[in-house]
Amino acid sequence: MTKLLRKYNKWLLAGFGSFLLVTWLVSGSGSFGQDPRKRVVAKIGDRNIRAIDMLLAEQEYRSLKQFVPGVISLQLGVDGGPHWLLLSEQASRQGFTAESGDGAAWIKELAADEARFEVVGNPQYRGIAEYILSNPQMMANFTQTTEKKLTELHDANWRGELPTARDFDLALAKLRGVERFINAFQHAPRMSDVRLIREISKVSSRISFDAVVIPGERVPGIAEPTPEKLNELFEKYKAVKKGTGEYGFGYESPKRVKLEWMSIRKSDLNSALVLDPVEVNKYWLQNRDKFKGEFSAERTKVENELREKKIEATYAEIEQFVRNRVRSATRNLDASSGGKKLPADWESKRPKLDELAAAMVAQVSAMKLPLPRVEKRAADFTPIADLRTDPELGSVQFRVGTTSGSIEEFLAQTYELSDANNLGLQVGIPFDSALTNPAGDRFYITVLDAKKESPAENLDRVKTQVIADAKRLAGFEQLKAKANDFTERCLLEGLDALAHEFAAPGPDGKSVDLTVDKRVVVSKSQSDPANPQYDTQEFRDALVAKIEALGQTTKPVPENLVLRSLAVPLPGKLGLAVVQITGFEPLSAEMMRTAGSQVADGAANREIRSLVQDKPELNPFEFKSLKTSMAYIHLEQNESEGSKDRKKAK
Repeated sequence: MTKLLRKYNKWLLAGFGSFLLVTWLVSGSGSFGQDPRKRVVAKIGDRNIRAIDMLLAEQEYRSLKQFVPGVISLQLGVDGGPHWLLLSEQASRQGFTAESGDGAAWIKELAADEARFEVVGNPQYRGIAEYILSNPQMMANFTQTTEKKLTELHDANWRGELPTARDFDLALAKLRGVERFINAFQHAPRMSDVRLIREISKVSSRISFDAVVIPGERVPGIAEPTPEKLNELFEKYKAVKKGTGEYGFGYESPKRVKLEWMSIRKSDLNSALVLDPVEVNKYWLQNRDKFKGEFSAERTKVENELREKKIEATYAEIEQFVRNRVRSATRNLDASSGGKKLPADWESKRPKLDELAAAMVAQVSAMKLPLPRVEKRAADFTPIADLRTDPELGSVQFRVGTTSGSIEEFLAQTYELSDANNLGLQVGIPFDSALTNPAGDRFYITVLDAKKESPAENLDRVKTQVIADAKRLAGFEQLKAKANDFTERCLLEGLDALAHEFAAPGPDGKSVDLTVDKRVVVSKSQSDPANPQYDTQEFRDALVAKIEALGQTTKPVPENLVLRSLAVPLPGKLGLAVVQITGFEPLSAEMMRTAGSQVADGAANREIRSLVQDKPELNPFEFKSLKTSMAYIHLEQNESEGSKDRKKAK
């Protein structure tokens, strides 16, 4: 062997050197150095946080946000991987975190929390969310649906962005630990007996009444506003969001887009699809376990199921076709800043939906495809909120992973509107996944342009609304000035007479009276969600003051009608509510027994939330607070605040 090595030593050295050179070229000079996953990127006190730890925290955060976005973002306020790392670390240190099975056993309770946030966050329930949340039967249905969805995902070994389903279970257990940790803080305060009685009285003492609201725009004889008045209103509210200014005024231009979309209608596919009788018979023979009767009896069922399968196969092929075309066109675009950086000549290069539609007809093989419809709305910007009621797109829904929502929620995620790339939706690039509507149609959308909220450009663009607001305001001022007169007329003529006096023409031209709301119920701090026009604290306080002056045990009789009648301005509605109180239910011992602990916990929780909302630095679970308390320091160059933290470390 020694002779052999000596004889061929040059050959061996040359061969080994070549091997080293090839290895270096393929793997790089760092392949023999330290594993980059083990580099130290941060510190928690004296403990090193390595890149692999940070990656795991980011994967856990993203996976949990996909699984229960409401709980993660709205309930616990987790904002990114580093924040999650510190929260889960602190919860573990304090002994709130258990083994992996603890998270899976928590899904039922977790579903109840997530269901509440799905109700609150769904634009479909805007205005009635509080009513749904307070209705046990309705919430039970929402919770059951959410629990079923989460359980099915978990049982299917869903893992999100984590390597394994077991890793996800560990993340879920950490989430439960964080929830226990935060709840321990939020429910720590205890309430005195006096305060408890006052808080329960706010929600349990109930007042019932009949009322009619006279809106300012129904007041006759209002003069046209002067140019000076119009300019005054415009300048005051041009940068205010609609519905948020005084009296609800606001002329700020909302988030808005220009769009084009391609729709593949299920009805069109059904009409174009021709089934081969031989294939239908073959499908019947292959599925006799489902179609037990003779072919003639089962033929319609067989054809319907085969049609569904072919249409779904067509949709799947279309989606793959669109995805391939879009990704081929964008593959080489720089995405280092979050969104893709589009070249100056992108408009001439971008995938256009009409071209995709034509190419799709030629290439889709599942069936002879009719030409998809392509429509464009690009002459002017459309507020994304208006699309909720759009006859074409209003019912369209998106779904990406476990995230789903309306067309408005989808477009709000556009990179240029949200400054984030959560869905991959960007101006000028077709979204490569289909949106659907209840009919099963598929829609592919390109946002052609997008603008964030901005002050109204000039008075002319919103002049119609400003004129209407000026007239409503003038009418409201007249109503307030004559409030006592309306109360007296209500006593003499009744609410129905007032409702008739301010009638207005309906859609068919016939006169329509104002609505007299009967048996409306409010508490000292809450109103019936079915009657949001009365949902102001000033209105409730006016009713409570009347009851206290009348006496809480006084029964409503005709003789005290004068003491039970009042007129209350509603500035948010620019109207005057003329009211007759019909009953009062004071706080009882039974109410105290049934509502005690729940109301106390809720009141204490709200107090803490309001405190930390006004002064975020007092919230011990905010990222900045945790950084300070846990001595967390960034060491990576690309981390935010990294340079400051490195100076501290030195």
